[in-house]
Amino acid sequence: MEEAEPLLLTFVLGCYQPVSKFECRGFKWTIQGHEFVTDVRIVELRECDMVIGRNWLSSYCTLQLTWNNVIVFEEEEEVVLQIEEDQLSCAKDKQEE
Repeated sequence: MEEAEPLLLTFVLGCYQPVSKFECRGFKWTIQGHEFVTDVRIVELRECDMVIGRNWLSSYCTLQLTWNNVIVFEEEEEVVLQIEEDQLSCAKDKQEE
């Protein structure tokens, strides 16, 4: 982790605007058995572990978003990342507040 030029972020739910002052280059992370390596900004989050931008996903591979799945196409192989039902109900509850 290293200090970087500050990045101002705006979150829709809660209108929270933290400033990211740190980044981690070459960060390795795994989701549902699939490993990724990318540069990330360090931001304090309260409701989730990581935010993955659609722009990053679509530049990485062909992508299809549905309500329950994120379908990633890697080199002619379809990889489905399943969104858990409890995560969906949590997101719905937040929107209703």
